Amino acid sequence: MALNYQEAIRPLSYIAEHPLAAMEYVSEHRSPVIITQNDEAKAVLLDIETYQQTQKALALLRCIKIGERAAAEGRMRPAKDVFADLEKKLTQYA
Repeated sequence: MALNYQEAIRPLSYIAEHPLAAMEYVSEHRSPVIITQNDEAKAVLLDIETYQQTQKALALLRCIKIGERAAAEGRMRPAKDVFADLEKKLTQYA
């Protein structure tokens, strides 16, 4: 994904007149198109794979945040205890 978004900034009128070109750009470059209205960034057009990867990354970050908060609050258990509990539960269903 390109980090220089200057070439991918398009006014809303361009998107309205050339929707296929915008879709092809995001698909081919795996880079967003920033849509402007009245010279102000208003929206971002992404290909679906990039969007899904972004959502997965955000979900992972949320999980990390939950873990960090639990650790800060002292809500932790040794890994061996957690795995022992999991093994017990798995053997119940086997």
